[in-house]
Amino acid sequence: MIEKEENDRLDLYHHIQTLRLDGELHLAPIGPEPQRVLDLATGTGIWAIDFGDKYPTAEVLGNDISPIQPSLVPPNVKFEVDDLEDEWVYSTKFDYIHARYLCCSIRDWPKLMRQAFKYVLNIHRLPRSKHRRRRRCTVLLTRGAQICQTRRLG
Repeated sequence: MIEKEENDRLDLYHHIQTLRLDGELHLAPIGPEPQRVLDLATGTGIWAIDFGDKYPTAEVLGNDISPIQPSLVPPNVKFEVDDLEDEWVYSTKFDYIHARYLCCSIRDWPKLMRQAFKYVLNIHRLPRSKHRRRRRCTVLLTRGAQICQTRRLG
């Protein structure tokens, strides 16, 4: 019962974040047809599934240490059980790497950032926008990596 409640909470938080971003799943300048996308610590997989629906030509991979994702997903979405703090062994780079809700989950942020940079194709900075005022966090957006360490939402 507790797992179901936690999964429902994660899905609700995804919905809230999507509303806060005016219906967008990301703010990164990834273009209209990203090819390879990685969702770190995908949780219930809802972000990866929504992204796969929005970008049907993208190959979306969600990884998480816990296998709680649904089996009925878009054909371009796959999930793997993996610890994102282990050494990454992907054979090709990603156009976009997405991560959120990791503030208290990562032991070695510099290692995570090094790995994200290693497996991302191009690096871009997030332009200043109205969203910057609404969330107080350190955001690194790359064409492949969106890492957000949230200090406080408000």
